[in-house]
Amino acid sequence: SSAPRGALSGAPCRYVKQHVSIPVGGVVFMDPALAPDYFENALSEGWLDMIYMHRPVANCDAEYANKLREGRIDEIRPCCRCLNCLGGLCRVNPCNNSVFTDAMPEGYEVRPADGDKNVMVIGGGPAGMEAARVAAERGYAVTLYEKNGLGGLLDFAEMVKGKHESLSRLKNYLSHVLEVEGVNVVTGKEVDAAFAHEEKPDVVIVSTGSKRPGLAASGSSATPVIGVTDSLSAEIGNNVVAVLGFNAQTVDTAH
Repeated sequence: SSAPRGALSGAPCRYVKQHVSIPVGGVVFMDPALAPDYFENALSEGWLDMIYMHRPVANCDAEYANKLREGRIDEIRPCCRCLNCLGGLCRVNPCNNSVFTDAMPEGYEVRPADGDKNVMVIGGGPAGMEAARVAAERGYAVTLYEKNGLGGLLDFAEMVKGKHESLSRLKNYLSHVLEVEGVNVVTGKEVDAAFAHEEKPDVVIVSTGSKRPGLAASGSSATPVIGVTDSLSAEIGNNVVAVLGFNAQTVDTAH
């Protein structure tokens, strides 16, 4: 009962160890960065002899073990258990399937900067934060502007999907590595063309996300029409007449 969500409870391994004389390892979702004290205790108490890891290391962060050993847990790129990797693309590490290929023959080593450049990133969602991190890691001077707070739609996505995909961990990781790489983050600032010209950056990366179309129906005080981004926090009532649309978010909302 003390196991974190998604971690293997010690009970099954302890039970098996009572009946065999060979080492016992746990599989399921092994991610010591999720709850380091729990996993350390499981090993030290002999609940299991080893843990087997795949997605957190093979897909998400090749430096996972080194960062864990050095206590840099906040710098470990978290596995979201989204299973996008089964389709060939990791959600949190898009270079995963490109390393050591013609696209990225250098592997995981980030290419050095090609001169001194000031990079302006507009938008503080996951894509903007990742772009800023990579640019800063390469050696550029990076400033990220976000008119609201960092994270984009990650908070909304977690409300829809639930805690098990660790999107809050992803948000915390992305914002933390901006500090690690020395990105200058400016929130509460909406960037327009005039401001960009005034700042004179060498490169502008626009990562403001998509804009939802206006609602296709109008409501009344008796029967309001609510947009999808407001549906999880609005007072809906007991009777929902209809959910308009048929994309993935519509299905999730109806569910």
